Parts: sequence; C-alpha cells; structure tokens
Amino acid sequence: ASYRVLSENYTSACRRNIRIAGTNRTAITSDIKPQEAIALFRKGPGSRVKGISDSDYSKLDKVMHHSLASGEGRIEGFRSEAALYYSVFYIVTGRRITLLFTSTSSESRDKKAGYVMIDHLIREFARTGMVLDFAGSSVPGVAQFISSFGAARIPYYRYLHNRLPWPLRVFKEA
Repeated sequence: ASYRVLSENYTSACRRNIRIAGTNRTAITSDIKPQEAIALFRKGPGSRVKGISDSDYSKLDKVMHHSLASGEGRIEGFRSEAALYYSVFYIVTGRRITLLFTSTSSESRDKKAGYVMIDHLIREFARTGMVLDFAGSSVPGVAQFISSFGAARIPYYRYLHNRLPWPLRVFKEA
C-alpha cells in the first residue's frame, strides 16, 4: 500500500506527535555501532530493567554484528551534536522488517524520535508489500505506541507440555 494509505491508520495522537517532532527534526543517521546503541539502552531503560545480564548484552552485540555483516541488519537513529539519543535495530528478511531493539533517552521522548523513526520506516518500505513487525510488547506504554501506527495485534501462542512422570508432574503444575 502507499504511504498515504498506511498513514491513514495512524491515530490522531500519533499524527500530532509526528507533526510536533517536525519542528525539531534532525537527520536520521546510520553510522551507529552496536556497542553505542547497547550503551544508550543500558544507561536509560536498561538501568531500570532487572534480569538483563552482561552475558545477555554480549549475545545481543553478537546478533547485531552478525546481522549487520550479512546485510540483513540495520541500526538507525538520531544524534544531538555527537551524542546518540535514539536508535533502533531491525532486520530485513524476506518480506518482513522486524524491530528487535530500541534505545531511548529522555531527549528522544521529548523530541518524539520514536514516532519519527517508525514513520520513516513506514514511508521507506511503503509499496514494497513488506510487513513491519513491531515484535509486540506487554508493556502498556509500548503497546499503545505500537497501536498508534495502526498495527494489528497478533497473538503469539506458546505450547508447553509437561512430560514428567505422574507424581512429579503434579508438583510441577502447582
């Protein structure tokens, strides 16, 4: 579909945020290293999230480097002078663009950088027939942000089967 058709699905709040962001718009940059995006996350949202280990960040760094080297991964974002204040890491495979990792800061929220970036991606990939996969979120604020672009909610089901013998199975379910 064309960008015009896709953007008609944006909520009025989303359109307003994109319009507000236009007043202090900076150029999108793609000269972002994985370590830089991860460091921004660790300093911002990552500092409030419990359970993410150094090993997890190391694995993310490897995935990012591999994806960038293969040509499937991209990191784009915004800088204020030299300082990175927003980045998004996504992969383009087949007919799908999948957002995998976002780094934000208080400056990015003030400048509505996330709205500008997603609008940019929708504009860039409009008319290609590709699907923009936000990869969902159970965090209410993030889910609301995603839905503001007219994203369809698609549940991902998980099936678990307990194969423990009968007496142990009872305790595992409890």
